[in-house]
Amino acid sequence: MSPGHSSDVKFEIGHVLFIDIVGYSKLLINEQSEQIQTLKEIVRGTEQFRLAEAEGKLVRLPTGDGGALVFRNSLEAPVLCALEISKELQNHPELRVRMGIHSGPVNEVVDLNEKANIAGAGINIAQRVMDCGDAGHILLSRHVAEDLEHYPRWRPYLHELGECEVKHGARVHLVNLYTDELGNSKLPRKFTQISKGDDAIPRQKLLILPVSTDDTSLEYEYLGHGIAEGVIDILSQLPQLHVIARSTAFRYWESGADLQELARKLEVDTIFTGQLRKRESNLSLRVELIDVREGTQLWGQRFECKPDTVMNLETSLSREIADKLRARFTAQQKLHSVKSQTESASAYQFYLKGRYYCNKRSEKGFRTGITLFKAALDEDPAYAKAWAGLADCYALLGCWGFDPPRHSYPKAKAAAEKAIAFDDYLAEAHASLAVTRKDYEWDWAGAEREYRRALELNPSYALGHHWYGEYLACVGKHAEAIKELEEARELDPLSPMIAATLGRHGYYFARDFERARDHLRKVTRSDPDFWVGHNFLGWVFALMRDWPRAIEEFTIAHELDQNAETLVGLGYAQGLTGNADAARKTVAQLAMLRGSSYVQPVSIALIHVGLAENDEAFTWLGKAYDEHAQWLSEIKTDPAFDPLRSDARFAELLERIGLGQSKIEQ
Repeated sequence: MSPGHSSDVKFEIGHVLFIDIVGYSKLLINEQSEQIQTLKEIVRGTEQFRLAEAEGKLVRLPTGDGGALVFRNSLEAPVLCALEISKELQNHPELRVRMGIHSGPVNEVVDLNEKANIAGAGINIAQRVMDCGDAGHILLSRHVAEDLEHYPRWRPYLHELGECEVKHGARVHLVNLYTDELGNSKLPRKFTQISKGDDAIPRQKLLILPVSTDDTSLEYEYLGHGIAEGVIDILSQLPQLHVIARSTAFRYWESGADLQELARKLEVDTIFTGQLRKRESNLSLRVELIDVREGTQLWGQRFECKPDTVMNLETSLSREIADKLRARFTAQQKLHSVKSQTESASAYQFYLKGRYYCNKRSEKGFRTGITLFKAALDEDPAYAKAWAGLADCYALLGCWGFDPPRHSYPKAKAAAEKAIAFDDYLAEAHASLAVTRKDYEWDWAGAEREYRRALELNPSYALGHHWYGEYLACVGKHAEAIKELEEARELDPLSPMIAATLGRHGYYFARDFERARDHLRKVTRSDPDFWVGHNFLGWVFALMRDWPRAIEEFTIAHELDQNAETLVGLGYAQGLTGNADAARKTVAQLAMLRGSSYVQPVSIALIHVGLAENDEAFTWLGKAYDEHAQWLSEIKTDPAFDPLRSDARFAELLERIGLGQSKIEQ
């Protein structure tokens, strides 16, 4: 075409919905015809199709296995149409359809048959967006998603995916659109294979070490830890990076191993380190990013600041690191990093100190953390990260049995909802909210929704995978639970709690007792002083009816930590081996402890199970129901409750907590 003709081409913006049938070419000829006809009827039956066609604002572009609809009336029209199609497709499980949406330039052309048609970049990109999805997906280009974010009603349904390589090596940035009932919430296969393509940027494994302090700067240790943890939280959101979890990073740092040894053991590509030093009235922060494979420095910088003006350093550091590793933040992630900050230096200091104590994972640490997070919120009531920290502390007080459920979980829920109201992109807040939904409210659908949202926002959030794995084990989805817990362990390989949970909630709940035994033996050999590992191993031996070893492991656990939970297994085993007097003494001990501290009623119920005193067991399970005890969420799949399963009262209890056959599939 000559330059003179090109000026006659008239472009306009079209809002394009591209649709096709997945696996169409593999169908028989008659099946192809039937499915195309059914799809046409579904599309034509949508309200958005009829409205746009009546207004003369719709152009149809058929393809062999689907087609494109170009709406010229509204940005929302193709999105609403896609949701209508998705809803109707639920009645046609044989139709495996995917959809892609983009807004861009289109122009009317005359095809070889002398018929009016339409072409342009808007059509081409919509097709490429769709090509990145699997059956059920409704994918949007980032351009469309950014426009929809101006409408509050769409924000909960927009889920960042990142970039996907398409035709000719081009890359498109995608967002997954789904609701609780419509669309496909699973990660498209092209994104799960991000590092497998020859031309794709490999997913880099990154270790963020705590910023160290010298003897003259120990008062600022919380600051060095907080900066590193903040960088981990921010970079974990990027699907291009595999960021080692905080607990493993900090444990290796405490071991004093050199960088090459760390790189070899954790198989990481890059390590971030820093040193914080006090210089008279100032602080000097020196950081560097090291390519441990090549032994070269990728980046280094020195910062000078006053102690009372240090604020939000983790954001600028994260952006520098991401830039050097060729990992890109989305516009929404950049907005989140700004929204989650505070302009108050004192609030920031209180927040970092709160995280420092919360990470000690002790009752005193949680309670000190609560005090410090509240101090941060006194300085800045809109500080979302401080609300999220407060939610974590309250949730963990409840999970670990330090507080009665009614004292801790409602506070955790309120704080998590506050955090989300200020910043919906805080993964930790969604995870803490999920814990209250699962353990306290028994809102299983709501809990899963929040867990998945947390992991969507932060794919490298080890604790999120850990908690979600526990959830899946509790509802009987054992293969998925093991997969989540293995992912948590890969992200946090030195966490004894995650390793022990894989043995209990993964293998033991799935009744793979031999595998659970072998795995938990490794856990106890690796960390002989970790009472949880011995306690979990005791339960495995009990269900294998290896009573001497069960009692040995329970005894070791109790000697290491004389808490209520370590007494339960002993009482259970004593009852089942005929030592009724010893078992009843254990019941009496637990009942006495309930007078001075919180002891879960499920603990006492289990010993009555061991004594074959089912009426007493159900009495205590009734108290657990009244108190919303955390352990009650596990009774559906915990093998220790097997002696009660044939009793109608057990099925009734499962129904009351939302885990009956009519509510959750096995």
